[in-house]
Amino acid sequence: MRRLLSLLLLCSVTGLARTVAAQAPGPARPATLGLQANITFLYYRDIPRAQRFYEDVLGLTLTVDQGYSKIYRVSPTSYVGLVDESQGLHRAAPQKPVTLSFVTAEVDQWYAYLRGRGVEMVHELADGRRQPTRGFVAKDPEGYYLEFETFRDDPQNATIRPQLALSPGGGLQRDATLYVEDFLKRYLGQFDASREHPEGWNPLTVLRDDLSPTLMRALQEDRDAAVANDEEIVGLDFDPFINAQDVCDGMESRAAVATDTTMDVAVYDRCDWGHPLVPDVIYVLQRRGNRWIIADIRYAGGQSLLEVLAYYAEQRKQPQ
Repeated sequence: MRRLLSLLLLCSVTGLARTVAAQAPGPARPATLGLQANITFLYYRDIPRAQRFYEDVLGLTLTVDQGYSKIYRVSPTSYVGLVDESQGLHRAAPQKPVTLSFVTAEVDQWYAYLRGRGVEMVHELADGRRQPTRGFVAKDPEGYYLEFETFRDDPQNATIRPQLALSPGGGLQRDATLYVEDFLKRYLGQFDASREHPEGWNPLTVLRDDLSPTLMRALQEDRDAAVANDEEIVGLDFDPFINAQDVCDGMESRAAVATDTTMDVAVYDRCDWGHPLVPDVIYVLQRRGNRWIIADIRYAGGQSLLEVLAYYAEQRKQPQ
């Protein structure tokens, strides 16, 4: 009896210890995931053949060439990587328990095009029987399933369709990316070598309607301090709108993400020093009536333009 009680007590204590351990505080999950993109890697025996299909047939652009791995941009924040099986984490196998799905409003056009190119079909174009979608499934050169689908107007799709409407292909997100591209064109156009500017020219003047009052005021204070102290650096020593000291006229806005209060637009440079997957700047936009304004700019290091300007403003107050 004592042995039984001892065993029961031991089990109870062990169970309690496990419960306490499970409830013990650990590292907190980030408030936001902070993910910049996703890459799906597929493994091939014949990389050149796979490349020809994804480039020549699907029309994807090679974004990163790692030698054994070729990464292609599918959408502004989505990539597919073709990996040489002899050097990757996995080996190619006859069975392909993977489906790469492309969501597009042009399902019928893709079907007609791929059929015309002789691409093998697994499932012909049709409306879904188990869910309100429309699409088809094709095969790539080594047998991976490629699904092309669209989500039809149906109560089951009431959540996803509004999100897709905000994708860079249309809606407010597309409007935001176009705005940033137009802003950069106007801003960088001021530095064209063929343009002449009067003495004391201030490039911020033409941006007054694009910037929030808070950001405009902080930038103007920083510029005034720099003009008054032209022999030392007392503020920004880089172009805050492109995060560089040399002007790159090949800036491209690829993706916009809506938050509760802002629209964040990722901007990449196409000059030699840029990284193809990491944005150089993220424009933080806010809606004012029927137009966008720039409330802040975030950089890859985690700081924002307003934070950098506040730091320099505080430094200028310190006794020299």
